[in-house]
Amino acid sequence: MQKRIRQSLVCFGFLVLSLGSMGCNTELKRARESVQKKDFAQAADLYENVLKKDPENEEAMRELTQLYCETIKNNFKCSTKVEDLYKKFPTDNKIKGWYKEAVFGRAKSLYMQQQLKAAIGSLEDYTKLVKDDGTAYFMFGNIKFRLNKNPPYTSSQIDELKKAVDYFALAVKHSKTTDKLAMFDENVESLVQWEAHVQTGVIYKSFLMEDFKKFQAEQEGKTPAAPRKRGKKGKKGKVAEEEGPKFAPNKEYFDKAVAAMEAAAKVPQPNKHKAFFPYFEIGVMYTMLKSDPEKGLEWLKKAYALNEIDMSVIGNLKMVYDMLAEKAEKADEKDKKAEYEKLSQEYAAKMESLQGKR
Repeated sequence: MQKRIRQSLVCFGFLVLSLGSMGCNTELKRARESVQKKDFAQAADLYENVLKKDPENEEAMRELTQLYCETIKNNFKCSTKVEDLYKKFPTDNKIKGWYKEAVFGRAKSLYMQQQLKAAIGSLEDYTKLVKDDGTAYFMFGNIKFRLNKNPPYTSSQIDELKKAVDYFALAVKHSKTTDKLAMFDENVESLVQWEAHVQTGVIYKSFLMEDFKKFQAEQEGKTPAAPRKRGKKGKKGKVAEEEGPKFAPNKEYFDKAVAAMEAAAKVPQPNKHKAFFPYFEIGVMYTMLKSDPEKGLEWLKKAYALNEIDMSVIGNLKMVYDMLAEKAEKADEKDKKAEYEKLSQEYAAKMESLQGKR
């Protein structure tokens, strides 16, 4: 009697499993029909029901993942489904492709929402899978730049900023001059290579500015020196005053900053409000950090040719002509002094005109 009961239970269990399998197969069929009818919400619900009853149903897992990743391109749902599928089938090229897109989509979404620290993990996963995506390397570099850009710099910040430079170099290597990426605004895209070069230049310039501010603080903190000895006589017997100590920028950082900005200037930049910037930065560096207003003037003129209404460019041109006028006066070059003063006044008038219009 007991033997018959056991046999009945075994048969009943088999019957339940068979009915469950039949139910899953029915829902799987209905899910596929819903996909064909483009009723994707219904299809997703049916696939999910199949997986609730049979979590290991490979067909349902694949088809639901394809629905999210390929058909309706729901990055969030795709990401949650494809990760488990990829762990089971890491060598399946189709699944691997979905996984790559999902990881990058998650990284980009976090990046666009400015959840920068959260985006790092996804970018690390993605760049392990895809080693030639310039936009991903740029995002990585930009995150490190943004998280560490505020001075005064600690040694760890400097290390992170140098890593950002390395990522920007990879971004340039693995991208075209026309590749674009939105910079935290889906409606505003920027050129990847141009931004990578510019931000590299800004990083090295920021190192130089940190040293320059320290130099200025040291000079201001010194006790007043004894009256300086009179220098040698110049033209017409005028005695030239001795100049104080000059700032000597780190040659490696200065050269790299200039080279990066020059590289940016070579990338075709259709946005006229950005195109002038590399020339402007080089002009400021030569003027301020190298105490070379003549060289600075060359670059500032190039910046002005690209953007004649930028107040920073016009203001710095006026300042440079003031410096050159002072230099001419010390050299007793009256004609040059008058010429530079006239040009300074012209740019001052342009500034006043623009301020009035605004």
